[in-house]
Amino acid sequence: MADGTIDRLQIEISADANSASDSLSKLEKRLEELKKSLSGINSPNLGELSNESKKTISDFNKISDSVSQLEKNLASLF
Repeated sequence: MADGTIDRLQIEISADANSASDSLSKLEKRLEELKKSLSGINSPNLGELSNESKKTISDFNKISDSVSQLEKNLASLF
């Protein structure tokens, strides 16, 4: 009886190990695909994009402040 339990546990452990191995292989393949996809991105351009994005956000904030001030000025007229 104990031998049957041990054999069953060994089969379960083997099945779990095989499943884990398959999952790791799939993960490795997907990481390689991601690496290939990202290798086409020019990293200096990412820095430039980041700087331009910050500038654009700053410009939108200025516009928002101007609109708020205009709203206050109009409200004071009426």
